[in-house]
Amino acid sequence: MNNKIFKTNNDLTGLIIRLTIGLILFPHGAQKLLGMFGGYGFSGTMGFFTSTMHLPWIIAFLVIIIEFFGSLSFIAGFASRIWAILTIILMVGIIATSHIDKSTIRTTYFSKTSSCISWYHTGFFKYAS
Repeated sequence: MNNKIFKTNNDLTGLIIRLTIGLILFPHGAQKLLGMFGGYGFSGTMGFFTSTMHLPWIIAFLVIIIEFFGSLSFIAGFASRIWAILTIILMVGIIATSHIDKSTIRTTYFSKTSSCISWYHTGFFKYAS
């Protein structure tokens, strides 16, 4: 099982996808967890998710953890397939809760989700630190 999760492919495409997703997600996770980049920090984000968005506290907590630690793991190349699956679930949840009622769904979420899907298939490779 570990061999399938941590399988190494020697290609540059996976590195580019992994770093792109990690660098895009990091500011969003840092806003939610640390309050960087104009965010409200952990308590403010938890308050917004639970009171305004009416999400259960465990879902709100997982959103923050997946965005922050997932982005760092993508950048470092640690367990990227697991974080890719979690990020796919996160993006589908964001679309379902925040963007489905809009007339147009931002293509950013679709591109992040499709990038994670392609990263999941390329796997962990020699360029990971």
